[in-house]
Amino acid sequence: MYDKTSVLRIEITINNSNAFKIRNPNKLTKKYVLMGKSISKMYRYIEFCKVYYLIYINSLTSVGRDNTLDKNI
Repeated sequence: MYDKTSVLRIEITINNSNAFKIRNPNKLTKKYVLMGKSISKMYRYIEFCKVYYLIYINSLTSVGRDNTLDKNI
């Protein structure tokens, strides 16, 4: 998370994709496999990132703001 010209920007990066398990793309088996790094799994990256983005944004709304810094200016 960073501030760029008064706009809050949040970026999500998945460094270890093997930490996530996804359903095997082969419809014959119903096993879970490691996600891995490939373009064909990009839709799953997007789904994971959306979920974690929403969790992070919702947790920010519960953080109280301390106005003492504003009063000192």
